[in-house]
Amino acid sequence: MFNTSKSNEIWVMLLEKGWAKVHGGYLNISAGLTREALHDLTGAPAITYFSDEGTSDHRWDIIMDAEKKNFIMSAGSDDLNGNGRDDREETTGIVGSHAYSMISAVELIYDQGSYRKKTANDTRTSYVERLVELRNPWGKGEWKGKWNDKDRRWTASLKRDLGHVDEEDGKFYMPFEEFEKYFSDFQICYYHDTYLYSAFRYNTAKNETLRFKFNLQKQGDYYFS
Repeated sequence: MFNTSKSNEIWVMLLEKGWAKVHGGYLNISAGLTREALHDLTGAPAITYFSDEGTSDHRWDIIMDAEKKNFIMSAGSDDLNGNGRDDREETTGIVGSHAYSMISAVELIYDQGSYRKKTANDTRTSYVERLVELRNPWGKGEWKGKWNDKDRRWTASLKRDLGHVDEEDGKFYMPFEEFEKYFSDFQICYYHDTYLYSAFRYNTAKNETLRFKFNLQKQGDYYFS
């Protein structure tokens, strides 16, 4: 999810070049889903969740769980202009058919005339606003709707609590319900610092079926793919 760096970093581009060589050239890594690259680079399971599957509440719970566990998240926008190209849709500011980094997700509570970040001790469920924070890898081009950088809902204290600044840097917040209108999917890479990866290679004959049995020696989260 990298395109522009303010500090002139080039390591990401070198990593991309190495990944392209593994797959036979840049043409072979054009488009696709970000989970493919995230899985290859980390070895960790990566799953795509589509905006038309299940319920909105369930999808939000998946995102919030990933937010709490600091998993890597990304999102893909719909073909907003109907041409299959990553062109910016001027009304919303969202680039269609485009991959975005999903930096964070947050719940806000409307309290005494302004919004504040919901804490673990808050028991109220009314007046809760769900926001996702995204970044356009171009480093520019942002959401123009509710909760954009110029929105009057942003107070100095809320900006400070969320670490948000009003700059043309490609980063923005948007309501989750609006996100689901313009983004077809989000993707989560279940990687963490203590992640352990094991792989086994087997050659099978045509129509041969193998059955595996695993003995788990300790408690934890396990992923099989």
